[in-house]
Amino acid sequence: MDAYTTHLICAPELTEPALVLRINASSGEAVAADTPLVHLLCAGEELRVAAPDDGVLGQVMVRVGDAVHGGDLLLMMEIIEESTQLYPLQEEEAVFAPACQLPPRSSVPGALATDELRVTRAAATLAARMGVDLGLVAAPGVLIDEAAVFAFVRQQLQG
Repeated sequence: MDAYTTHLICAPELTEPALVLRINASSGEAVAADTPLVHLLCAGEELRVAAPDDGVLGQVMVRVGDAVHGGDLLLMMEIIEESTQLYPLQEEEAVFAPACQLPPRSSVPGALATDELRVTRAAATLAARMGVDLGLVAAPGVLIDEAAVFAFVRQQLQG
């Protein structure tokens, strides 16, 4: 089912009041994009107000001979709203292996992967305050504590 959005079609910015010369469509009429809907006369120049998209003309708010100012509501138009989808629909349901079927992370309980660091909370806080990259303090798998952070900083300052 198509969803419609009501668009308010207004007069363009004008330097002075304009006169409505012609209205080319009536309420309920289907119009194509860029179809001239209203012709205005402003400062001796004819301006046309066109349909922004395909749709159905709703209520016409002005009549021929009316004076309008910039931004005045001229008519309303119902336009089919195109579907907007942020992410494509997933065609198939994702299939995940149950945890009991996954290979074990390590055969030794409590062992770390080769790229994981073990850091005490106090050492992490100290390293953050000092701007120290914990990856440079010790090799993965070695517990990094405050003493290790202080030793690393002293070494960097001395050498």
